Amino acid sequence: MKNIKFFGLLSVAALAMSVSSCTNDNEPVISENETGNNTEGVFTIKANIGELQQTRATVKPEDGKSFTWQQNDGFNLYQSSDMTTANTFTIDNKSINPDGKSADFNCSSFAPVEGETFYAFYPQGFTTTDNTTFTYTIPDGVYTQTGDNNTDHLKDGMIMIATGKSADIQNSVTFKHKTALFRFGISNLKSEAVTVKSVKLSSSGTPFFGKKYVYNIDGTESVDSKSTELNLNFGEGVTLAAKGAEGNIMKAYTLAIPADAITSESGETFTLTVTYNDNSTIENKFVIGTGQPFVAGNVYTFNIDIDYNRYYITGNYNGWSWENCQYIYDVNLDGIYEGRVYFDSKGEDAQYEFKITQYKNWIKDWGLMDNGYKINVKKDNRSCMVQVKPENGTENVYTWDDADSWSVSGEFNGWGNDKVMTYGFDGEHYLIAENVEIIETEKNNFYWKLRGDKWSAQVNSATGVKVQGDAEALYDQDNNFKVTAGAGTYEFKWYFNLPEPKIVVTKKIII
Repeated sequence: MKNIKFFGLLSVAALAMSVSSCTNDNEPVISENETGNNTEGVFTIKANIGELQQTRATVKPEDGKSFTWQQNDGFNLYQSSDMTTANTFTIDNKSINPDGKSADFNCSSFAPVEGETFYAFYPQGFTTTDNTTFTYTIPDGVYTQTGDNNTDHLKDGMIMIATGKSADIQNSVTFKHKTALFRFGISNLKSEAVTVKSVKLSSSGTPFFGKKYVYNIDGTESVDSKSTELNLNFGEGVTLAAKGAEGNIMKAYTLAIPADAITSESGETFTLTVTYNDNSTIENKFVIGTGQPFVAGNVYTFNIDIDYNRYYITGNYNGWSWENCQYIYDVNLDGIYEGRVYFDSKGEDAQYEFKITQYKNWIKDWGLMDNGYKINVKKDNRSCMVQVKPENGTENVYTWDDADSWSVSGEFNGWGNDKVMTYGFDGEHYLIAENVEIIETEKNNFYWKLRGDKWSAQVNSATGVKVQGDAEALYDQDNNFKVTAGAGTYEFKWYFNLPEPKIVVTKKIII
């Protein structure tokens, strides 16, 4: 099985992180329980979640970012006069608003003691105390997701705390998040189905991902059980359908307690690794600058495209960016990256300049060497083959098959180069020749090839390019292609920058 390339894009949505809990007066509320009866002596805290706030038991699978109260939610509340008693408040399921942002939480055995300090922890049942310190540890189940877009495993891992005086309980209570949510959107762009076994986010040495949260009654807090890795497993794996088919996209989620900050002026390098069910892996690297990389209450989204192993070609043709750039591929998994490029614009010096990068950044790039310095590759022609090849402990860059234009050439035009192809982009880079008249000739064989402005650059059946539609590859002594629908008007569309390039030939119907 071929490895698949992992392309990570990090975006951060900083959301508010509190729940407001309030009643209409300073007296305990007599609430309606699930059977519809009024129950005296039940203390009720009304917990409201404002718009775009990250306080809930689980995440809505519809968008992965909306936080709402769920049925059977609950939290534990301690008072400073009795730190060993966990007063359990459970949600009144019937009280959850349609938008999930408000609900009543009840406790039949609780009465606030005047002047006392309270400490509330969500979710219930996962916090331990020794009278001066509260400790919460993320359950191991948070790191295993079953199926696509499932958030059930997060419920017991989204730690929130609220503290204050007893009088505050009857006015408002504010919960604060102590975990950050990590959200992965994974898309399969390959032509065959793949099975994802796990995803791992790791740093180059600093422990950013905490598992244990410690809160002291003096208000200080700390993070323990810190790691340089954040792992999310998918059990037996999640199979993604091939590109274009239903089921080729999945969503995945996990949590961590943000730990250390980045102190290095050069930032921290992170590695995003995906593992498949045959235990093969592929990775992507990116850098985050100095400061706190992850903050509690925030959502961090990584969008991942599964594709062939590839390097990026960036240059003056696309403003030195990685958007809509072209690629070279390690199709044979031998460490040799190769592909054809075509540049439709060039720089002020009238040359086509580019470099090759391993990721969508400048962590590692290749060009030509000049007196020990890495310089841009410069070409006078707009098209060529590019290769990065490991040799003797280094990786060298080669180019060949230069051409300034490409044409459809065959018996129908005396093997000339007058049917020039033009550049286009429809999500993939292509060259196209429209309204090509294929006529009957004396040989009447309808043979053709693609050729550069010089015959030294050509695409024929021996180059491994696939033909689709109204054409076939002959593999004869001249390595020709042949149109299969007879004389007429044809369109030739060459997707030259795919891992497996193809030419789509279509005979047009003239009305």
